[in-house]
Amino acid sequence: MFFWGSYNFQTPNLVEHEERPALRYPLYVPPTLAMVGDGGSHVHNVYEAGDADGERLRLIDARRVVGKLLACGQRHLVAVLASVEHSYDVAAGAAMPSPLVSCAQDNMNWFVYGMGSNHCGQLGHRVPEYTTTLTKLHFEELLSAGNTVTGLACGNKHTIICTSAGTVFAAGDNSCDQLGVTAKVSGFAPVAGLAHITAVYAAGNASFALSNKGQLYSWGEAQYGHLCHGDDGARMDARTLQTVKTNVKIPALVQWFVRHHVVILEVAAARGHVVCRSSDEVYTCGEGFYGKLGLGGLASSFIPQRVRFPERSHPERLCGIAAGDDHTLVLRESSAVGAVVYHFGKMGNGDGQLTPIIIAAPATINRIGAGRGTMSTALTSDGLLYVWGKHSHNKVSNGTNADAKRNDPQMVTALRSFFVTDVIIGGTFVVALANSQRGFIEGTQTAPEMNAINDRNNCHRHTWDVVVPQDARVRARDAEVADYTYETAVQAFLAQYLGPKLGPMYVAEMPEAPPLTDHNANAFVRIGAHALTTGQKVRLWMTDVYALGTVVAVLTSPQAESNIDPIAMRNEEEEAGKSKDNSPATDVKRETKNGPEAAVEKKYGCRLRIEWQRDDWHDEIITLYSDDETLDTHNPNRWQPLWFLPDPENSGDFLLDR
Repeated sequence: MFFWGSYNFQTPNLVEHEERPALRYPLYVPPTLAMVGDGGSHVHNVYEAGDADGERLRLIDARRVVGKLLACGQRHLVAVLASVEHSYDVAAGAAMPSPLVSCAQDNMNWFVYGMGSNHCGQLGHRVPEYTTTLTKLHFEELLSAGNTVTGLACGNKHTIICTSAGTVFAAGDNSCDQLGVTAKVSGFAPVAGLAHITAVYAAGNASFALSNKGQLYSWGEAQYGHLCHGDDGARMDARTLQTVKTNVKIPALVQWFVRHHVVILEVAAARGHVVCRSSDEVYTCGEGFYGKLGLGGLASSFIPQRVRFPERSHPERLCGIAAGDDHTLVLRESSAVGAVVYHFGKMGNGDGQLTPIIIAAPATINRIGAGRGTMSTALTSDGLLYVWGKHSHNKVSNGTNADAKRNDPQMVTALRSFFVTDVIIGGTFVVALANSQRGFIEGTQTAPEMNAINDRNNCHRHTWDVVVPQDARVRARDAEVADYTYETAVQAFLAQYLGPKLGPMYVAEMPEAPPLTDHNANAFVRIGAHALTTGQKVRLWMTDVYALGTVVAVLTSPQAESNIDPIAMRNEEEEAGKSKDNSPATDVKRETKNGPEAAVEKKYGCRLRIEWQRDDWHDEIITLYSDDETLDTHNPNRWQPLWFLPDPENSGDFLLDR
């Protein structure tokens, strides 16, 4: 299980806390102590473990969370989870889980867990106002023997659960009658009037249920008209003669589909509109802002309307639907090109798309999702997660690298070494489930680094922890220092998730992220005239052409100018004059014993012996009067210092190739 976004569950409002910074990238969520105790009969009371916190941490490291069902609300999540032991290739001595871990229900103890805000009772009455860790909801106590949970759905502040017996339970906020119960209840209560339900859906303050006959029921807030009952709940109050908004208090059958003999297979609900599909058609209903109904306009529709798709040369099979706050996605499959993803509604640039258009996406997509704002997700057949769009809550990121674009599907590279099976976008966070690990992939996790850390006490630990390289982080752009905002958020999350003792202990054993690449390590360093040393190269203007030369000797410097031996200077000058009979005239001021040039040199110049990089030129002694290319009365040179690669092994040296 992986989590990113806001985890400030302590307050009922959408506010953030400075000591709990949002998670910019996915974080692996380990099992809690309670989940470890529920994982199998061989695990005894973990709270009475021998070596106190160290032993408890070892028990947590030995297991991981797998999920079967997942739903997210505005600030809470509900999931059917279990904990399983890691499987290792002991013979090979690698800290790498086996490619597949059996998730057969017969071998696992599945329970309903919740995490987040419970200020409205959306997690039931067995949980306090909020929980910062995965907590068992004890929902199974309401079920008869042999009855299991088959569906989950979360609205803003309420939760809907359906069972294998076809019954539905609801808990949480009922201010808009979204629970479907008329009496005041505490905890999960059965929803009357429903039977043979196979799936439930919820969004905002509305709820939906789908029967085994493909019949759709809806109830809750009606002001958007997306309950498909033909109106938006507006009524004339007989006493005041004023228009009032009413809600659907109990589940009501959507008669339009019954009259038109449409069998619904899947529903996708959003805050203000709903999308339904049969075996070959897509229907939308509700508010039409940004054209998210796909009907060619912005008008709302209070009854289901069929969406028309563009003609295609190859037939396409309808596979899935998804509804976000302001947009809709439809997944179809073609035998010629594979997956085809259609989009209508709000675009990344803020414009509205009134009819379905095809977006560029991987051909192996087999599942799509949508959430708040324009944020969208897609899962491929090989378990890769793609994300695009922008969440309406500014603390929820896409979880992608710094260079990823928002408008097109981008892989969440932090999770590419895992086989992701489900992802849900909540109101303030995102949760992904992965039931297996495909192995270590370059750029995310490396086996040698993991082994070095996991060899402690001969235990294989933290093989599922996500490692986000510094180079992949948003603040890495043009940064010279590493960004530890993610580590700070990880520490804060795990401290409240595992506790003030186990949290820091767990963090201390997590693998470190690859450091920020020093972009200046391979950058050229500019060298001025007075900093030139033997072996470095310069380029000088020689009458009408630049000539490349290598410094073979530094004869003077401004600091040593007063200690120049005039006899040695004259001998070197004469030697250079004799040898340079094939060199062209130069604009570079040469050394003279007397005259204004000598005065300039004594004050500013730097005498160098240059070896020209030409076979027909001989060594020459020159004087450079400036640190860059200038040409005026005070700096009578025109030259360029070349730039050099610094030697990473010897500080202060340069990599030179003569």
